[in-house]
Amino acid sequence: MRTAMAIALCGLCCSARAQPEVKADTIRAVQPWAPHAEYTFPQLEIPDRSVQTARIQRDLALRLLDIDLDTVAQGHLFDGVWGDPLGEWMPRLNSITWDVRTPMPEVVEVEFSAEGCGAYCEGFTSYLQYDLRDGAYIGYDSLFTPSGRVILADTLRAMWVKQVSAFLAQLNIEHAALKSQVRSDTLAVAEELQMFQAQVELYQRCLEERAGYGPYVMDLSIEPANLRFHMDRCANHVEQALDELDPLSIILPMEMVVPLMRPERQALFR
Repeated sequence: MRTAMAIALCGLCCSARAQPEVKADTIRAVQPWAPHAEYTFPQLEIPDRSVQTARIQRDLALRLLDIDLDTVAQGHLFDGVWGDPLGEWMPRLNSITWDVRTPMPEVVEVEFSAEGCGAYCEGFTSYLQYDLRDGAYIGYDSLFTPSGRVILADTLRAMWVKQVSAFLAQLNIEHAALKSQVRSDTLAVAEELQMFQAQVELYQRCLEERAGYGPYVMDLSIEPANLRFHMDRCANHVEQALDELDPLSIILPMEMVVPLMRPERQALFR
């Protein structure tokens, strides 16, 4: 009896200690040349889980900074993103901000925002989740079963089509109303009509192009009792100002999505 009681107490104690406390420190560095911008990056600290922490940190650096922490020298974390002193290649990342949270006891989520530059520059936000039990990245494919992804794709496609179609219908109503108005500032009306027409064409083309396969899930983020799926936008870079639906996301309740997950991941979200 004493042995059973001891085991029970040990189990309670161990499970209480097992829930990790995630701390996020800040790595800071200043660009060595003008404009001497400050760059920051999260440094996770998870007591008693050094192996998992190191795995998460390596993955974050590789995905977001294109740097291998196993080979990079101290102080060179941002070498791949902050350009060069001669200006031969522009900084790949600017204006970095980030946030670290634990939406589930055994899941850490990193929200990373920046201006990304290549042929052109534009802002972006990425959401990355990690399993604190082993430090593994939780991607869309690794979270859901193959059959679960099929069900999700059908559900997200239907909801995405509904949202985009409703917005397109409203645009057509507003477009028709504007054309029927008699106004003296004809130039302003013509420019507004042109913008409406460009938006209508953007969403019509988007619906037609994605009719067969639906929208692409860019990221997902965890909310209380829900998963939010962040969808790819309709517009390319040039048309970005026209896309009033960007960013578009779809929220599904945990009770619906958890059964679609791989068995080894389900416990994380219950």
